[in-house]
Amino acid sequence: MVTVTENVIPALNRLIGVCRDGEKGFQAAAQALEGDVELADLCLRYSQKRAEFAAELQEEVRKLSGNPEEKGTLTGALHRGWMNMKALVTGGDEDVIIAECEEAEDETESIYEETLALYLPEALTKIIQKQYAEVKEVHHRFRSLKKSAR
Repeated sequence: MVTVTENVIPALNRLIGVCRDGEKGFQAAAQALEGDVELADLCLRYSQKRAEFAAELQEEVRKLSGNPEEKGTLTGALHRGWMNMKALVTGGDEDVIIAECEEAEDETESIYEETLALYLPEALTKIIQKQYAEVKEVHHRFRSLKKSAR
């Protein structure tokens, strides 16, 4: 029989990996957007928030006597590499970077939704719902930026 903990820890570690991906991805975006100080600062704030999310989730894994994920995912590393490559090729084109951030946030939102569909302890559900609300807000922000760039 599989216990709740056996299901929850892998799900939390997946979220931690995605948060680490977001942290590093937003840092990369900020560097590529150095010509737009306001947008670069926004990306740095989002990067810091994702680091906070990951730390919070890591603490929850420890409470469940698990080993928390420390790094991002391979997919995230590949995505950041793709975003960096596009930024180089397009000369740091703001529209391309915004589109990449929006696409990454779409994936992040989906992973939060999948996690919330699991049976989770109530306190953990509240933490993840709070983070999810902020992820949706960031996704909406980049979607709006993407539309206004068209």
